[in-house]
Amino acid sequence: MATTLHPDPRPSASRLPARPWLPVAVAGLTGAALGALACYSLLTPRWGVPHAVTGTVVAVNADANAFVVRPDGRQPSANKADDGGHGYQLGPVEWVDYAGQTHHEGTPVCLAPLSEGAKVELMVVDVRGGAGGPDALITRVRCLSAR
Repeated sequence: MATTLHPDPRPSASRLPARPWLPVAVAGLTGAALGALACYSLLTPRWGVPHAVTGTVVAVNADANAFVVRPDGRQPSANKADDGGHGYQLGPVEWVDYAGQTHHEGTPVCLAPLSEGAKVELMVVDVRGGAGGPDALITRVRCLSAR
C-alpha cells in the first residue's frame, strides 16, 4: 500500500465556488440598487416638508372637499378634463381670505362649491400615500383673489 505525503496540487471540487461570478454579480446588483435609491431620494420632494403651491383653481366639487389647482406657469390644456392641474382633498384647515383675515373653520371663500378661477396659495406637505390614500396634505389655504 503506497501512501503519498504530498497532497494533490489540484484543488478539489468542494473548495471551488460552483459559480465564481456570483459574488461579483451580487455586489454589482447591490451597488446599483443603492445608487438608484440615492438618486430617487435626491430627485424626489422632501417628504414631510411643507412647501407652497400657487396657482389657479380649475374646479371645486359640490361639497367643497376636493378641488383641482393648475400651478402657475403651467398652460391650460385644450382638454377641459385634463387642464394641467393637480387634485387635492380638503379637510378642516386654517385659511386666509383675500383681505388677510385668518380663519380657523369653514370653507375658504376661494374654494366655494362649484367655483373656478380663483388664485390660491396652498401650503402642501407631500406624504407617501398608500392604498388609495392622499399623496399631499394641505395645511393652509391663502386666497389671493377675491373670487
